[in-house]
Amino acid sequence: MRKKQEIEKTHLYVTIHNCRQLLHQEEQLYNHFTPIFKRIDEIVEKPLKLAVLGEFSSGKSTFINRLIGKEILPTGITPVTSVVTILEYGEEEKIEVVYKNHEGETVKRVYDGYERLWKLQREWDEGDLYIPMEIRVFVHNPILKYFHIFDTPGFNDVSELEKISWGLLRQVNYIIWLFNGTQPGKGSEMAILEQLKRESLYRDNIFGVINFGDIIVHSPEEYEEKIVEINNHLGAGEIFVNYPLKIISSVKNDSFWRLKFEELKQDLSEYVLQKDKELGEQYLFQEGERLREQMEKVIEMGDGVIENLKGEYSYFWSEIVGSRTPQLVKERIKRIIRRGVKELEKQVADSIFIGLNFNPLLEFGCYYLTNEKLNQMEEGIQTLYSYYLEEFKGKFREFQGRFLEELNRYPIRLELFQLGIPHQLREILSNLQLLQKSSRLLIVGYIIGLFSDNYLYKQLTEGERREVLEETLDSLLEMDLDLELLFKEVGRFLTQIEEEHLRIVSLLQQGIIILKELDAVYPFQ
Repeated sequence: MRKKQEIEKTHLYVTIHNCRQLLHQEEQLYNHFTPIFKRIDEIVEKPLKLAVLGEFSSGKSTFINRLIGKEILPTGITPVTSVVTILEYGEEEKIEVVYKNHEGETVKRVYDGYERLWKLQREWDEGDLYIPMEIRVFVHNPILKYFHIFDTPGFNDVSELEKISWGLLRQVNYIIWLFNGTQPGKGSEMAILEQLKRESLYRDNIFGVINFGDIIVHSPEEYEEKIVEINNHLGAGEIFVNYPLKIISSVKNDSFWRLKFEELKQDLSEYVLQKDKELGEQYLFQEGERLREQMEKVIEMGDGVIENLKGEYSYFWSEIVGSRTPQLVKERIKRIIRRGVKELEKQVADSIFIGLNFNPLLEFGCYYLTNEKLNQMEEGIQTLYSYYLEEFKGKFREFQGRFLEELNRYPIRLELFQLGIPHQLREILSNLQLLQKSSRLLIVGYIIGLFSDNYLYKQLTEGERREVLEETLDSLLEMDLDLELLFKEVGRFLTQIEEEHLRIVSLLQQGIIILKELDAVYPFQ
């Protein structure tokens, strides 16, 4: 298509395309701006939409048939077109019809050829089960590569068809208003044209064409006089601001009227394509500006999310390092150990085995009482440790929820943020749960190692003395109760997040620099 080829050569398109290619280095970043890129593709690639409007009997269908060079649309002296019909370019001759039943359900059917058009546009009534709502006709004609043509019901048909036409107008780019040359400018026509003129989309895009010129113009010399006469009658200069009225005949095919119709096609094509190129560039510029604004907004939002994540982590870390719980738990575990050792020594000293003066029984008694007390001490320490972990697991869960909620506010759906970081945080929680189920702490191992070789028996028979070293207890408890190393992993995750954000920001900033070229070259308002 000429429009696409011409736009793609412009510095404007190349600039936006370069930015687009840059963003494509990161798929998820590119996907964030997909709506803008889709609109850009539509501006560049989609054919224009040209609606032919007019009151019934103005010859719209005949005019379109002449425009595309094929007798496809049904014609008649009574209102014929009752359904919106859209003509598009296609390699195969076929029609697609959207039907709707009384319950609002729709269904699409495809038919080869054009024979069914007559029935679809005329032979149905409100009693039919399925009523055609839209017809698309595919025609092998090059002109339809540049714009699709909409054939509409007449504006003085039944009100429902008027509603169909007005809804359709929201989709089109240009309008041809076809007058019946034998009675141009009726009050109903001018009221509709005034309303169209008030719609900013159509203010400069309405073309006036007088049909049935062969009836009202009797000689070539009279042609220009008739144009002036109708112009004055219609006040056309106020409505058709960019394109002068043309008088044509859709049915007469002598050399004069054939020339006038070809002039209309030529002028219409050149004007519409040039105007569309200008508008296309303006729309492209607007999308480029919108892209730049959204890129800047992503950076701003991303910066905010990163700062909030840092704040969440800082608060959580202060809870961890500032908590008095580890010290309290440490003291309670040390009390359990001291009390247990004293109770064990007293139990052995007071046991019946001392007075039996029989070493095998004494050895057995020391072994039995030691194992029993060690089991009690281990159970008490593990229970206390489990409560200790539960507290920090609760704190971590709260932090995890707040952290992920904030991370989810990051404007780009990055894989690291959506999957990687949540998975790593879940792993920390799993490690906490594993610690809770751990069967042996360092401090427990130390106490078992101190007493499990029947130390008390040796103390009684050989006078051996062993002390529970305070310094050793403190060192082992520090390692058992140290969760900072585990939670420092979150700090590493935060560094990953910030690095990923900076990578995204770098791409966006490069794209913004590229798009700043638009300001100097295309100062559209």
